[in-house]
Amino acid sequence: MPEAETINYILGITTLVGIVFSVFFFFRNPQEKLARENTETDGRAALLAQQVTIEREANDRKFLDFGKRLDDAFTLAQNHTHTVDIKVTKLTTDVYEMNLAITNRITDLTRIIEERIPKRP
Repeated sequence: MPEAETINYILGITTLVGIVFSVFFFFRNPQEKLARENTETDGRAALLAQQVTIEREANDRKFLDFGKRLDDAFTLAQNHTHTVDIKVTKLTTDVYEMNLAITNRITDLTRIIEERIPKRP
């Protein structure tokens, strides 16, 4: 029967080693899984942070571009308004001078007519 004892002894040692490895893998696998999940979560968080940074920079560029366009539009509007003001002032001056010239001419013509046509008594 020494063979039976040897077989039982080998089976016992194998069972004991199997139990030890089972316990080891039971506690090791969740830690590895947790480590993998943390790595994946950290990777996702890093990607999201990078995406947020890229979007923020893109929005900043858009707002700067929009502000520049708005400033250019205001400058253009002010230039056009100034040009229109100058033209209106010139037109007003020209109309005033023309009105003065016509009034003087009518006054001259009225005097000439009064000199040439005698008044009735």
